[in-house]
Amino acid sequence: MTTITREQQKQILIDTANHVINRDNTSPYSENLRELARIALASLEAEPIGAFHIADQQVGGTSDYIKDGEWPIDNGVIEVYAA
Repeated sequence: MTTITREQQKQILIDTANHVINRDNTSPYSENLRELARIALASLEAEPIGAFHIADQQVGGTSDYIKDGEWPIDNGVIEVYAA
């Protein structure tokens, strides 16, 4: 079994997305695939806009989606990205 590093995964995604964006294709899904490839490339360059700092399943901020005690980690930081 081959192990692919995170950097290799990123490069594969970049190469594949660029191929999809630049190829000529008359498939009815071509534009959708190109848009998905553009979104994937943009997500690789995204910077976090904020973070939740979690200590003992408690957080200093609020969220309508996750309540205290429901965080996926007990202690640490969850970075937040804009869509």
